[in-house]
Amino acid sequence: MDDKQKRLIQIFLEEGIYVTPSNLYEPLNLDSLQYVKIIIDLEEYFGIEIDDKYLYQEELKTLNDYVNLLNKIGE
Repeated sequence: MDDKQKRLIQIFLEEGIYVTPSNLYEPLNLDSLQYVKIIIDLEEYFGIEIDDKYLYQEELKTLNDYVNLLNKIGE
């Protein structure tokens, strides 16, 4: 597990969403408020601004989707 995955898991846990590396591909079933909080936390922690073109909630369903998002934007 790399540092991005570890930090993502920590961010999700801080929001009350239980994730582990073993459920990397399982749906997170976030509501819209949780989704927004996660995005804000990612931007703050990684010091980035996530472009709107990447912010389609229906495409960010699993922990792996968030890892891929961070990889796409070069962090």
